[in-house]
Amino acid sequence: MIRRKRKKRKPKKFIAFRAAIQAELFDKDEVEEKSLLSSISRRVFGVSKSDTKMKRGAKNVLISMQKEDILKKTVTGSGRIYWSKRLEGEAPTVIMGKEIKDIDITEFMTLATARKNIEKLENVLSGICLKVLVEAYGNSWSQHVPEFTIAKMKKQFLSSTRNPWISGESRELFTTANISDFANIINEHENWLYFKKVFINKYITVGKLEELGYYRNNIQHNVKLSRDELLFFNTASKLFLEKFGSLSANNETKTHNND
Repeated sequence: MIRRKRKKRKPKKFIAFRAAIQAELFDKDEVEEKSLLSSISRRVFGVSKSDTKMKRGAKNVLISMQKEDILKKTVTGSGRIYWSKRLEGEAPTVIMGKEIKDIDITEFMTLATARKNIEKLENVLSGICLKVLVEAYGNSWSQHVPEFTIAKMKKQFLSSTRNPWISGESRELFTTANISDFANIINEHENWLYFKKVFINKYITVGKLEELGYYRNNIQHNVKLSRDELLFFNTASKLFLEKFGSLSANNETKTHNND
């Protein structure tokens, strides 16, 4: 007797997020991501104020619905993101703004460009985080990196160098960090007091880095992305690099891990 494989059911929270997205979005032209995530989270969890974890769950469902051709994402030249119901014939990702009209769309849809942008992004983020943490905490900077993140960085350092990192050149350890690691460092409450001078808006900065980190990990682990996903990643990377690239303390190219 052949057993039929049961179709995996979606978690209840996933279904609740989808219903909230439809209620908040489908009768409107478009909604900015920041306010959309807040309203969705409040509706699903029944709270007056949503936190980062709630918004992350909502963002994952938005991305899922975009992949299903239900939603459209619009990215402006200033980096702001808007969501709307996707109509027949519309692209899932739309890029707008004078600042990014000069890009080669074909080039921005390639995996090679994405890999180059990953290296550039992580080099810039490494330089900014290194500069801010050392200026704020001196030699005790590593004590202010989230415990899980510093443990992961040390493990990767051991794997790549065959030597444990105990103390020493901070730049060496930062070569093991990826975009998501830097988002965690910046998002740490105590650290944000110092990073605020650089990035100004915590929600936009951390939210954008978390999304770029999601795509970065898929790219580095050879998960196939659509041309529109590559276009979004490369365009968002370009905007971030143009805004913050000059603030990095790194003047040399790093070699990053693929984890």
